[in-house]
Amino acid sequence: MEIFEPNRCACQQRDGVILTDFPPARMRPFRGNAIAGWLLLMLPLMLLGGWATPVASAEGIPNGWPHFFAGQVDNLGDSNPLPDRWSPRDVTWSAALEGYGQSSPIVWRDTVFATSVSGAEKEDLRVTAVSLSDGSVKWVRVFRSTAPETSGQLISRAAPTPACDEDGLFVFFESGDLFALDHHGETRWHVSLADRFGRFENKFGLAASPILTQQAVIVLVDHDGPSYLAAFSRTDGSLLWKRDRPREGVDQQDGQRREPPNGRSWSSPALVHAAGRDHLVCSSAGSLVGYDPRSGETLWAHEEIGGNTVATPIDLGGGRFLVASLIRPADGPTAYATESNLLARIVEQEAGFRLQVEWVAEKARGSFCSPVASQDLAYWVNPTGVVFGIDLATGEQRFSNRLPCGACWATPLVVGDRVYFFGKDGEATILKSSPEFELISTGHRTRDPDDRPDAPVGEAAVADDDTADEASGGEASAARRRVAALNSGVTLYAAIRVGTHWIVRYGDRIDCLNFAVTPNR
Repeated sequence: MEIFEPNRCACQQRDGVILTDFPPARMRPFRGNAIAGWLLLMLPLMLLGGWATPVASAEGIPNGWPHFFAGQVDNLGDSNPLPDRWSPRDVTWSAALEGYGQSSPIVWRDTVFATSVSGAEKEDLRVTAVSLSDGSVKWVRVFRSTAPETSGQLISRAAPTPACDEDGLFVFFESGDLFALDHHGETRWHVSLADRFGRFENKFGLAASPILTQQAVIVLVDHDGPSYLAAFSRTDGSLLWKRDRPREGVDQQDGQRREPPNGRSWSSPALVHAAGRDHLVCSSAGSLVGYDPRSGETLWAHEEIGGNTVATPIDLGGGRFLVASLIRPADGPTAYATESNLLARIVEQEAGFRLQVEWVAEKARGSFCSPVASQDLAYWVNPTGVVFGIDLATGEQRFSNRLPCGACWATPLVVGDRVYFFGKDGEATILKSSPEFELISTGHRTRDPDDRPDAPVGEAAVADDDTADEASGGEASAARRRVAALNSGVTLYAAIRVGTHWIVRYGDRIDCLNFAVTPNR
């Protein structure tokens, strides 16, 4: 085993922003114990919104939304009712972000953190902290990427969501740069996974968000090269353990394409508590694997699954979690993909653990957002915006209807007996948790749909340059222009809720609605 010696950095200040240059990572030994481009561009983006309710302080006051999917189902019921409608004029504050980002914001107490990248080669990695109360900027930190690459609409841009707690902030970028910051933005340590293990081999980028445990920050890297799961010390960034995730060859089964296990994927791992212990669940590219987060030991594995390259497992308690599969129109279903929208349970047995499939939602289809559960139903949304209501007890489909807001890239939010769906272009639709499709309202936005944000530096040239095909893996220029058109307007990447605040993330800004100020209308 080897561990990292945390890097020392050289800092400079420019226009009030601290920029940090890191030297190449230094290690010291320690002895001891063809996918469719237009569709794939969405996969690294919409993994937003994990596996637990909001962290609470000793006084019982929520500390915020501290990590990926924190409080996706907050179970606050009607104690904090939210409005049935809103519009851009109801926005309490907006905070512009330099560059572009696809991660979810996170919140700790009165601070909202967001990441973005800027520069033609995504060479600047940015972390911005703003006040939850009024949107004023508290600080901005800019770090130099140790693995720059050309920015564009076919590749992830600050897609992994940070994680934080009382000790500070842990930020991971698709360049492989992992940072630990304190709440004032000062760097505690930095590790370059690209320098240590090699650059990521995925022309569409990386999107998996880090996991925090009491001892470690854990990152999943599933790509075209050697895939792995690695845990780093929260204290100093040293490597605690690393588990290789080998890829097997492509098989043929019943005439369908079999995904190589642990290959290219964009889903994030999740912590699921079962049988008295935590299981680190990785749903990724043809496999479901549970690891011990303390050691990286494999606890169980399940490979009769397919299409699970995007959605993050959603913990329902009692060792149960939801899994979603995406069927890509360009190449048809992979083996098991039509059987992989399901409810699974981790079961303890004499020889250890196994995964038991409780039911399969045979007609449901997943997409870029993860499924959620509310009361007695689970909800899947397919790539065209059709929502499937599935009985949680039996797996029986109760309804399938097209959402007025259209396709959803952000994972829906459950608040009490309502489910909030956020369309890709920013429109929201609210459903009542019911065995029938019961529409409460729709058409709500925080931003004008005709708003056309400026393309990030370097992106417009890549989209229009026919000569970029060869350099970018052979993507046809016509397809690239379609991608540019698809992303020329507003894109809503994430929506989170902290108390009476909605926080909505677009590529270039954050909007906040405080419903204590904007009462129910």
